[in-house]
Order: sequence, then C-alpha cells, then structure tokens
Amino acid sequence: MPVTLLSKAMLAFLSGLVALAMGSGSLRGRPASEERGESPGSGAHGARDWQVDKPVPGSQRAVEGFAKDDRSQSRQRLATRTGPGAAPRVSDTRAFYVTVGGVEWVTVADAFGHDNSPVGSGDSAFPVPKTTFLQEGDKDFQIVLPPTGVYTLTFLSHGEPIDVAIIDGVDNRTPTRAVRYLDVDPEAGVKLQLAFTGNGIPDLRSDSHRAGVFDAVVQPTVDLSGPAALDVDGPDLALSISFRGGLTEVTVKASDSGSGVKAIYYSLDGFDFKPYVAPFDVDASKNPTIYVIADDNAANRTVGSFDVPRPPK
Repeated sequence: MPVTLLSKAMLAFLSGLVALAMGSGSLRGRPASEERGESPGSGAHGARDWQVDKPVPGSQRAVEGFAKDDRSQSRQRLATRTGPGAAPRVSDTRAFYVTVGGVEWVTVADAFGHDNSPVGSGDSAFPVPKTTFLQEGDKDFQIVLPPTGVYTLTFLSHGEPIDVAIIDGVDNRTPTRAVRYLDVDPEAGVKLQLAFTGNGIPDLRSDSHRAGVFDAVVQPTVDLSGPAALDVDGPDLALSISFRGGLTEVTVKASDSGSGVKAIYYSLDGFDFKPYVAPFDVDASKNPTIYVIADDNAANRTVGSFDVPRPPK
C-alpha cells in the first residue's frame, strides 16, 4: 500500500529547496565517480553510485542561534529537511528552537497582546518582542523563543502532512532535549498549537472539534533528552544503479552514525511513497526522477531526488 508522506505543494517545495531557506546546495543525485574526478561511465558493468549533495556549511546562514539544516530538513521539501545544520553557533543563551513545516503560516503571540499576524493582504507582520521568526520557502518556518515567558504558536492544517520539531538548548546543534513530530496529518481546517509557559517544552495540541479548544494531545514521534537528544543529523543517502535490458535497477543506500536508520521510502512520482525493501527496476523513459526519504531513530529525516540515467544503447 503506498504511503503518502509528502503533499504536492511540499514536494514542489522540496525539489526546489536544499535551501530550506538556509543556504545553497543541491540534493539532486550525482554519480560518486564525478566526486572522485572520474568519468561518469566508469565502474564495472556500467554500475554507478549516486549520492546526495549537501549545502556547503560556509554558505549557510545562522539566524539568532538557529543553525541551518545541512540536509535541508524536511517535507515537500524534497531537498532534505530535518535536523539543524552546520552553521556556527551564534548564541550562548538557552532558547527554544522550533521548526514547523507543511503549513501556510505560524502565528506567534505573547502574553502582552503582541502577535505576528500578517498585515493586510501582504506577508508583512510585526515581530513579537524577544522572538525570532523566519519563513523558509512557502511552508517552512523557524521560530526562536526565550526559555521563560508565555508564548503561543498556532498554525492551521490544510490537509497536508505537518512536521514539527522543538529543541531546548543553547543552540540547535547541542540540545538537552528534542521533541519531534513527523507526518502529523490532521484534517484540513484543524488548528494546532504549542503553548509555552516557561515550564519546558509543551505538548502539541489540536483543536480537534474546531471549537477553539485545543483539547487533543498529539503524540510525538520522539521525545529525547540527554545524550540521545544530540543526534540532530539525518541519515546519509545514496543510490547505486545498474542496467538490465532496457531498465535501470536502483539500489538505495542509507547510513546513520547516530541513532541508526529506521526506515527508507521511495517514490516514482514524488507523492506516493512505498517502503524500500529491495532493489527495484525503473523505466527511465517514463520515470526520469525518483524520490527517496530516510528517517533515523531520532526522527531526523533526509530527502533526496535523483535523476535516473537511461541504459546505454
């Protein structure tokens, strides 16, 4: 049974991303032989290893202690999207680092009546004091909040999978606690909320009855603390290809030096994803691109898109 992990808008966002708005880089696959300076055709029996390019750390931009996701953290975001990146630390003060993906807007409000609701028909909004708000692409947001005080983050589901990550630390590379939600899929029109009160990371709640009451607690994918929370990088992702007749056989490879690889999914259209269990054949003339997702056991996600080469004539 296909597993729909990415919505249409998200996939478009992913493919053009690898910049989770945080810098340059490409998640397009390219032959590993090119990395080594060899000709693309080298390798026994025409086999090739392909790997995901990652943004150059020096090109990344830190935002108030928010290190950029070097995998382009994730969701229609097929450019990699989960986990913080390798940008230098710019803050030595504890904060909550929140990422939300797959939504149109995140409203931030404090206890003094300030909020960042869009003004008029444009995207401009007044900032909330002591917070940092950054929109990455169309549907990815990063928010940095002080560890004390009352702040409420509210966002609306449009029927697409939503990812949420909350990191408690002096930066988002060395957290003391990390809570992540992958592929939260409420009905369209349902609001979700994080209500920070100065007492640590709050539960993610939904207004399941659309009555203005956030009564339903959403269970996190992971809730990590101590050494386990320090795993903030998604799996490394690569593909190996060989040719059989008029088809291209694809082998997906994923490795993770932290918590280990939990699951791998692939798709031929970028929308319906299936669990990867063994090499598969692709007709490159009909499916010129394949999409791959790899999750680790800390709910860090890496997503890549790869051009499928056609067998030699």
